[in-house]
Amino acid sequence: DIERRTGVAAGVITEAARRLATAERVVILFGTALTRRAGGYDAVLTVADLALLLDLYAKEGCGVNPLCEESNEMGVVEMGAAPEYLPGLIPADDRAGRQRLRDLWKEELPVEPGWSLMEMLEQARQGRLKALYLVGEDPLGSLPASARVREALQSLDLLICQDLFLTKSGELAHIVLPSASFAEKDGSVTNHEGVVQRVRRAIEPVGDAMADWEIFSQMARALGYPLEYGSAGEITAEIARVVPAHPAARDPGAGEPPTMAIDPSAIQRYRTGGYEVDLDRRYAAAPVSKPVGTAVGEPVGGEAALTLVIGRSLFHSGTLSRHAQELVKLEPAGRLQLNPGEADRLHLQDGDMVRLRGLGLSTTRDTVVPIVRRDRIPPGLCFFPGHFPESGVGDAAQWSIDPTTGVPYCGIGRVVIEKVTPVAVGPAAGSATVGGA
Repeated sequence: DIERRTGVAAGVITEAARRLATAERVVILFGTALTRRAGGYDAVLTVADLALLLDLYAKEGCGVNPLCEESNEMGVVEMGAAPEYLPGLIPADDRAGRQRLRDLWKEELPVEPGWSLMEMLEQARQGRLKALYLVGEDPLGSLPASARVREALQSLDLLICQDLFLTKSGELAHIVLPSASFAEKDGSVTNHEGVVQRVRRAIEPVGDAMADWEIFSQMARALGYPLEYGSAGEITAEIARVVPAHPAARDPGAGEPPTMAIDPSAIQRYRTGGYEVDLDRRYAAAPVSKPVGTAVGEPVGGEAALTLVIGRSLFHSGTLSRHAQELVKLEPAGRLQLNPGEADRLHLQDGDMVRLRGLGLSTTRDTVVPIVRRDRIPPGLCFFPGHFPESGVGDAAQWSIDPTTGVPYCGIGRVVIEKVTPVAVGPAAGSATVGGA
């Protein structure tokens, strides 16, 4: 039944299960391609269930590892930047953990967890959120137009953007604060393995740029709530004091992997009942549908539709790397990648222009991009690098919000593409042509 539903041969599934069950060590790695797609939360739970079946949490050198998208993303969450956590990954509603931080800081902590990104934007649109301070984040550039980010940001009484370069969101800001790059400041990052690695300043900050902690300290002083840090090292010392289990409590320069302790009681609680909460829903057989790879020429409203996947390029990281001239030479603009069979069906060659139209969307701007043929793209799919938001391709993807995590999903959509035929502009223009339908 699974073979019929997924298009994956039963023998392949059986062999994969055999290898997993008999391997000396198994490490399951997954990234944002899993977690930031519709059903991502359920998919992670399924991976966790597989790890339990394989007993990976009890075996040395085995485990489940979610890959972070950005450098030091793990460190940011450990410091309490996620709305549901306090520093040290203490749940915001953990009474004992809250009391301990209260005693250390001699200050009251917020009673309720914070808002997620999408909740903040909605509260801004409704006029309940009056001020927003964005640090290294550009929701206007990273989310599709259907998320109504511009409307949210323009509804604020105060928008502060702190970043290395002026972003799309920064263009709407009341105040823009230039922050220093990794090469211009001291500090530390937590890598994927959980090792805290020291970062040392290589050059002096350019222009008016300052390290983020220095900007925070000056702003706090101006607000009458001084955070008197003299260096990044003093912040590391506070991390060690507030979060004793953090690797920084040992030696940020030692580079020793931390000892990852799994809480046996948490696993036991899940095994004896926690998984039952949504087990039936998560493992219910979905309606039979065609595998993605069989979508070639599948008619949708009388037209052939493709599955659009928006992802990352080998040559870029977000939009930040587009400020690097050598990387821009390698990939100056986004191109829609198509399987050669799909390209032949549409009579397309490398460099031809196509118009994209998203299906199931109330509004989609007219999006015209060049194509490139790629053998590695499966039939029925088309791929576009998400580092070029000005192309408008992101607006052709459907998006939703995970009901459990609040994470926005906006990387996949169903689109119809059509070739754009160059149209001559007239005798006066000679042989010149312009893009036109």
